Amino acid sequence: MTNFLQQARLAEDVELRSRATACAAGRGVPAPAEWTQQHMWQLATTPGWCCAASDADGRSSAITDAMIATAVDDLIAAETPPDPPSEDPEESPAQ
Repeated sequence: MTNFLQQARLAEDVELRSRATACAAGRGVPAPAEWTQQHMWQLATTPGWCCAASDADGRSSAITDAMIATAVDDLIAAETPPDPPSEDPEESPAQ
């Protein structure tokens, strides 16, 4: 069950922010600290995080590195525009 207080605590958790920043840096995100700060609420509301922390008496350490990596990867993918389709030389207009 969603617990808004727990999500708010996760969004402000310094250790969790540091771990997410380390992940973003490892993924090559420019200015990873700023990127993480801008995305903390999205990260804190990632499905499963609230329950994991609540089950661990509110400790953000219950959120595994794998959970962080998946969430960071998902956010990066959502921000990255898809590559434009390549032109098929056989379908190009005749010159």
